[in-house]
Amino acid sequence: MSKKCNLVISVTEPNSTLKSPQWNIIELRRHYMNASLMEFVRSEVASRVQYFRNAGMLDMSDPVLEMKLTGITNFLMAEIQCAKLDRYIRIAEVTERKNDPISKPLIAVQNCTRQWKMEGPDPFVTIALQEMVANYQPKECSSSFQAFAALYRYVLTRITEPPQKIQEYAVRINGRCGRNENLLGLPACIENLLLDFGEDMIGYGQNELKAGVVINPMQSSFFMRLGNTHEERECALQQLTQERVVFRKELFKGLQLALRDVRSYTYDVQRKQWMPSARKAKRSRMDSTGEGNEDPATFMP
Repeated sequence: MSKKCNLVISVTEPNSTLKSPQWNIIELRRHYMNASLMEFVRSEVASRVQYFRNAGMLDMSDPVLEMKLTGITNFLMAEIQCAKLDRYIRIAEVTERKNDPISKPLIAVQNCTRQWKMEGPDPFVTIALQEMVANYQPKECSSSFQAFAALYRYVLTRITEPPQKIQEYAVRINGRCGRNENLLGLPACIENLLLDFGEDMIGYGQNELKAGVVINPMQSSFFMRLGNTHEERECALQQLTQERVVFRKELFKGLQLALRDVRSYTYDVQRKQWMPSARKAKRSRMDSTGEGNEDPATFMP
């Protein structure tokens, strides 16, 4: 087989004595998005297509049928081109993962797969989390753990009314009571929401990556984009699932440290600003590298 090939899309006008043209186009439109077609446009053969030529699409006796079939062939050609682009992007991502299997993820609102909204209970406010962090500018950090802590410090200083109420809470490990019995445990609904939101912001919020989720390849566009063959997709999915577990632990530690940092700050009611304490809060070295989190929080609300 040659390295380059031409894709010829031929259309034969149906026999009017057997099926009407209108019936045929309805049938074609119903099935042209099925899994077999998506498998084809992402195949090795389709990826080598360099030229497109429509044969039998002009001067048909039925102009309506001609227009609809032309639209379908154009759609098919566009799908092949998009699949080729996805393939090139995926190759670049795989190359990066080989060099650094668990590299620091990109924190961006554009990664989110859904809308995130916080709704109470008091004193937690009702707020759209994406809008809150739309102007957040993450600083360069040496580890993902530090980046997560910086993000959560930004969020925690903005989710209660009054803002200083957040200082009454702590993140408890397995629900255990900490050394300061006066602190309240962060409500489970708020904790899980913040962890899920952080997970989505780093690109691991797809349902397919969660434990116990049964994947139907016929209906999962995310799964179909992971590779050219079923084996490649399963391998990539397994790797992403394992990375999600690692980052979930880092997100939890980042949230815990961020809340500890915020409790050491002072809130200026008149200026409506968070002020850092004169003395740095004592913090345990929670990350395996032994590095502290020196990235300062953003104090303006």
